[in-house]
Amino acid sequence: MKKCEDLKIPVTRLERYALENYFSVAAIASIMKDQMPAGVAKLDPNKRVSDQLGFEVKGNGGKIAKEMKPEDIKGTDLEGFLKQVELLGCQTQKK
Repeated sequence: MKKCEDLKIPVTRLERYALENYFSVAAIASIMKDQMPAGVAKLDPNKRVSDQLGFEVKGNGGKIAKEMKPEDIKGTDLEGFLKQVELLGCQTQKK
């Protein structure tokens, strides 16, 4: 972060423990259905997902992300960050 700040590159630090903590249980379950423990309805945003589920989801992050719906991140700081990225992309295309 210091290096980016020195180079005047914008930095966003997301609030949750890791990017995987933004995955919905439904999206994880759709990809990792055989591994999902019964009764998990929600993930704690401040604890490792692997500790909560008993398995690692990182290797399937892309597949899980494709199963996500916009409403899954509605109201989160990740939604705000993605809107900023979209806005920057629109500004870059106009130049």
